[in-house]
Amino acid sequence: MLKFKTDENSKLKNKSIKIQFVYDFDSELNDKKIDTVLDKKSILKIPYQNIPHLDKLASIRFEYIFDNGEKRYGYITENQTINRRTKELPNQITITLIENPKKEIVYRITKALYFDNKLKIISTEKTDSIFDIYFDRLTFKDSYEVSDF
Repeated sequence: MLKFKTDENSKLKNKSIKIQFVYDFDSELNDKKIDTVLDKKSILKIPYQNIPHLDKLASIRFEYIFDNGEKRYGYITENQTINRRTKELPNQITITLIENPKKEIVYRITKALYFDNKLKIISTEKTDSIFDIYFDRLTFKDSYEVSDF
């Protein structure tokens, strides 16, 4: 059972939700997408027997669209929930959707020189971010053949 709520405890008026079963890469299975609806209490029940290839499931992806058109999505994989035996899986998972997430625009400027049918990167910079940076900068090759593009 997946219970959806918001961080501000607002009622989820849109009951439509998209679910995608994402399988292990090595299984060579295509992900399966379903469009479904939440019940009156914003709960989605998915019986184990309704999940194809449960033994090869890597995660469950959800996509929800608020009434104002803003989309929220995420993957359910925390604490190795998916890759446990069925009898060990929790009976209820609560998913909290953030109504007003922090937003920003980060500008990246990359300068290059074009010569001999190659682009040579000479500088790169970006504006500061209010969010945690997981990598400081993009890495570039010394030069790129124009035919690479």
